[in-house]
Amino acid sequence: MGSTPEGKFSYRVGMENTSAVTSLKDLKNEITQVSSAWKTQAIELKQAGDKLGAAEAKFKGVSDALEKQKQVIERLKAQQSELKKAQGEVDRSTEAGKNAFSSYQDQITKTERQIASATSKLNSLSNQQEKAKNSVEYYKSGLADAQSELRKISSSSKAYIDRLEAEGKATEANKAKLSSLKSTYEQLNKIYDVQVKELEKIENSAGKASDKYRIQKQRVDETATSLAKTKTKMSELDSEIRKANPSIFDKMKSKLAG
Repeated sequence: MGSTPEGKFSYRVGMENTSAVTSLKDLKNEITQVSSAWKTQAIELKQAGDKLGAAEAKFKGVSDALEKQKQVIERLKAQQSELKKAQGEVDRSTEAGKNAFSSYQDQITKTERQIASATSKLNSLSNQQEKAKNSVEYYKSGLADAQSELRKISSSSKAYIDRLEAEGKATEANKAKLSSLKSTYEQLNKIYDVQVKELEKIENSAGKASDKYRIQKQRVDETATSLAKTKTKMSELDSEIRKANPSIFDKMKSKLAG
């Protein structure tokens, strides 16, 4: 292998002035611009009440940034390869060659740190992409709407029930509670159906042994428990209302039993 003349060293080490590195800087700027753009768009959509649109904007923006970050790493690795190649061609039999070899090593070490940093950022973007994807699926599944409706039922019903109880209208309050429980049960059923479908999807893609399956299975079990508890409360409250205000049928049944 022929040695690299020492006069070429300044050109080799001065790679930061080449078009390849300029492109690297451009890529980094593009990542910054893409990130800023999706964040602005997501905020605007969220403020307008379009949560699905905001989630989709984030997913697309993060995905674009991730692809560009992959290119950054590829460029850095190519740059590192060129530096190592140039270092291997240096004639270390002279003092100038030894200095050149050492300077190349500094550049290689610097590039290695840049690759490690860029890889860490890529992993972070990958995690963000996965979360953004889950968020999009969450809003598309109808789960977000069902959970939002559940919160509204709980909030509005409580205010009305508190008012009836404060006015001493116990029977009306109990009827309002029963109505609220029925609506809650209906929404919980919707949530349960969506969660079960998601669990089946995870089982097919990741398997039952995966963390995603375990977490989703826990959610399904928690919703099933809430359904069972709500159903029990409905039954108990219905019995309480019937005892306080027996129907003609209930009175006849009571007389026959007596």
